[in-house]
Amino acid sequence: MNLEIGKEIYVHQTNYYSGYLVNKNGGERAKITHIGDSDPEGFHAGALCYVEWIDRPMVYQQNGSFRPFAQLWLCEPD
Repeated sequence: MNLEIGKEIYVHQTNYYSGYLVNKNGGERAKITHIGDSDPEGFHAGALCYVEWIDRPMVYQQNGSFRPFAQLWLCEPD
């Protein structure tokens, strides 16, 4: 798997904690902000990554704004 911090990828999120990499036409655009380790217990395929959703609207709060993000186990499709 070719994951790098700052890289723009396309993700199909299957549930709140996992997703897989897809081509441009099949997923939502995201940017990797942090890459964790793979699952030592083997419960999840791929690597644990934090991604920012590029095309989702900014979230505005009293103390500032931020781009929506998710923590996902990312893997390549079968």
